[in-house]
Amino acid sequence: MKKLTADNAVFVEGMLSENGVSNAHEVVAAALAKQAASAELAAWNDSQLEQNEVNLRDATSDNIEVGLENAAAFIAQKDAADPATAALANLMFQEAMLSGADIDTTAAQASLQALGQAAGMSAAQIATAISLMNAASSAASKAAVKAKAAAANAGKNPRGKDGGVVWGSEEWNAQMAAYNQAKQAESIAEMNAKMLEDLKIEPI
Repeated sequence: MKKLTADNAVFVEGMLSENGVSNAHEVVAAALAKQAASAELAAWNDSQLEQNEVNLRDATSDNIEVGLENAAAFIAQKDAADPATAALANLMFQEAMLSGADIDTTAAQASLQALGQAAGMSAAQIATAISLMNAASSAASKAAVKAKAAAANAGKNPRGKDGGVVWGSEEWNAQMAAYNQAKQAESIAEMNAKMLEDLKIEPI
């Protein structure tokens, strides 16, 4: 579907039908809607930056609430019955999930719920996403603290006669902290991927 365009959509639909895809029209329509939504999301993110507003692409825990409010307001202005609206809301929801930000305020959660509902998600799916997002953000914050401590302690500790790091020394602890940080980062990435899979949401 990467080469699908509005110009060749009829041809692609015909090819899919000939190959036994019974819902070829719906498949093509959904793919076109996602393409249009991706372009619109990129344009919206850029326009937010130009207006010194918060978008979801660059949101952090400090400003995700504003970014979500802006996104939900943008979606609310659109036709809820239009498949393109659901596709755009879905992509915005994904960007919020992948931001790594805490969704820990009532306003932020309400905006995310509005996006999820516009995307056709259930209340249970939305609640699960919020829970997993906050868990991932918490893990990332702890990893960052450990990394900062490791950087501060590096190079200040004694080594053994053979040049190796003394077990239990500050330097040994710093190296272990750095190792644990890397493993936690892997876990966070895996958590995000699993979250998208569990929620039946295609990655961006």
